[in-house]
Amino acid sequence: MFLSVLNQKEKENFIELAHYISACDADFSSIEKNWINRCSKEMNIENYKVQNKNLDEILKEFSSSSFVSKTSILLEILELMLSDTTYHIKEKEVVKRLCEDWKITDEQFENIIFWLKDKNHILNT
Repeated sequence: MFLSVLNQKEKENFIELAHYISACDADFSSIEKNWINRCSKEMNIENYKVQNKNLDEILKEFSSSSFVSKTSILLEILELMLSDTTYHIKEKEVVKRLCEDWKITDEQFENIIFWLKDKNHILNT
């Protein structure tokens, strides 16, 4: 939904981050795989080959990204994490690290969560 704000490098690293988060709980579900494939298509990077970067490498790649890009990525990553209805502790740790590294405050994070829940409520009614 918000992936259109990303440049090519950010799109590729978003896919890296999505793969990293999906695998961090040792349960890379078919739901998560389908979600990532949908995002790849949305961003027109279906042929991108995942390099399996570690979290430090991924975060370094986003160091010069705008706040808008980072919050858009976080919103989409939260959607991914909730796509399989399981919010694993390791996924929470990654989100905490993203927020710390990207200087997203607790209040901003809560606003993102509120918006996401509200959007999901509207779509499911």
